Amino acid sequence: MRPNVICISRDAAFRQDFVGLEADHTIVYSNDTEDTLRLVQDHRHQVAFVSLIHPLPATESLIRQLKSISPLTQVILCAKGYVADPVSVPEVVNCIKAGALDVIEWPSFKEEITWLIQKAVTVSRQLTEISGHSVGLNSHDPAIGSITELLATRREQKLLVTPEEIKQIQSATSDSIRRERLRDILAHSESAAALTRSIQLLTIEDEPVIREEMLDFTRTSFTGFVAANTSDGLDIIRNHPIDIVFLDIGLPDVPGNKAVLMIKEIKPTIDVVMLTAFSNFELIMQALQRGATDYVVKPPDLDQLELLVIDIRQQQLLRTA
Repeated sequence: MRPNVICISRDAAFRQDFVGLEADHTIVYSNDTEDTLRLVQDHRHQVAFVSLIHPLPATESLIRQLKSISPLTQVILCAKGYVADPVSVPEVVNCIKAGALDVIEWPSFKEEITWLIQKAVTVSRQLTEISGHSVGLNSHDPAIGSITELLATRREQKLLVTPEEIKQIQSATSDSIRRERLRDILAHSESAAALTRSIQLLTIEDEPVIREEMLDFTRTSFTGFVAANTSDGLDIIRNHPIDIVFLDIGLPDVPGNKAVLMIKEIKPTIDVVMLTAFSNFELIMQALQRGATDYVVKPPDLDQLELLVIDIRQQQLLRTA
């Protein structure tokens, strides 16, 4: 099945990065909010690329409207120059909290766009499988809406949804019971908080400053380990139930894109996020092709990093729910 994608931008040049992708994807374009919402209503796109609109709160509003119409549509925020503009960073974070799955600096490489489409389609399908419905057939089913609302609310709180909570909503026999269970679940988040604190993170990084910063970050909300080289990191993975590894792509002993394979050989289900201080996209793509889940540019934004941890661990739980 070809991924169903909508690209939303007022900039005509925005389309250029999608030229050549139509052979493997169904892609439509929109430059108007009303037209966008109508298209999403009619076609239930799996992926929506949304270019930043100024003023930036307009983008946040569009994402919220889009997600309310089609909860399973995964939004990729395309932010031109936002990394170099610290004023826009809080607004970008608000867009992520509104429901965007990821943010990408624009313009971008076609390989990265293709990978993001694959990532978004995977998330959409996983959410679909939880509710037993498919995108475009019955995405207004109350079970999907309730589960999506639960996931979105907990994500904003930086907490996980437990498999048991999802099953409680799925087993409800009516919309009123489902809503009552949702309210009760959101009012009692002790188990979610405990589950979130139990996330075990490992950072493999040779730079002492970054390593210490990551250790402080992981200790604040999670359980954290650090290693200065690949060998020590692999020993920690063998001896602890690590959920997510942050892996420096430029380690002196073993290149990060090769270390991914070594980590996956020990624990295939582990998620690996690459840490990179430079934009060597070829190495990043090699790591992603070898099994890495995502990448982060150093020094990392800790608020976004925390959301990334929540997203990755939530997907791990959804795969076993």
